[in-house]
Amino acid sequence: PRDPWIRNNLGVALRDAGARAAWGQFEEAARLSPGMFEPALNLALLAEREGRWEESRRWWREAGRRRPGAPEVEAAERRLGPERRDG
Repeated sequence: PRDPWIRNNLGVALRDAGARAAWGQFEEAARLSPGMFEPALNLALLAEREGRWEESRRWWREAGRRRPGAPEVEAAERRLGPERRDG
């Protein structure tokens, strides 16, 4: 489907089931709707969960661009800080 909400919600279900296919659903939702906050948020959370710090930071920045002042983004900035590195 070309509906970014369907892609995002499918990504959430796949993520919760532990499926790697969640990445693709979130990425497609972000591509279909470049201003939509939720796919960027979900990609940031997923990357952070997997310890992919630089990618997580990139998606957190994108989420912040899509929704300035979002509390989730501000909390992530405090949580991740500049010192955490991939590896």
